[in-house]
Amino acid sequence: MLENKNIVLTGASSGIGMETVKVLMQGRGNRILAVSRHAEGLAELGGNVTPFSCDVSSAAGVDTIFEKAEELFGHIDIFYANAGFPYFEEYNYTDWDRVKKIFDTNTLSPIYTYAKYIKHLDGRKGTLAYTISAMGRMAMPGYALYAASKFAMAGFQEAIRLEKPDNLKITCVYPV
Repeated sequence: MLENKNIVLTGASSGIGMETVKVLMQGRGNRILAVSRHAEGLAELGGNVTPFSCDVSSAAGVDTIFEKAEELFGHIDIFYANAGFPYFEEYNYTDWDRVKKIFDTNTLSPIYTYAKYIKHLDGRKGTLAYTISAMGRMAMPGYALYAASKFAMAGFQEAIRLEKPDNLKITCVYPV
């Protein structure tokens, strides 16, 4: 069980994120910044959880998360970039903004988070976790864009492990 950790978790209001918050709350001394676009429902968790409403799909959003975490904790021991979403659809349209939205959230945000976290750590030890999804290893009909965004993250984490600083541990989750 993790204890006495300052943790940022994105995508905290449902699914894997919500269940992870509940587990992390059990660790003695953990402080959790639970980030979601609509974090209001997280307030009922109370205790060591600080709900924070923020859209992670832009650099400004990610910057805001780091600012809030530094204000609350000083330093971040674990940053779990869990936020993401799928479209279930046949990709047979031309809509640049729709494609960009899924990549901004599922791919660009966690990639940018890596660079921000390295800078934040400033040589201290830290852990960065990504939810990648089994779709990052196999594609399925109806999920072309989601699979593409997760394949990109799978490739990124494989490459970045070869160049990351020694003080950073990277963990990836591939739920089915």
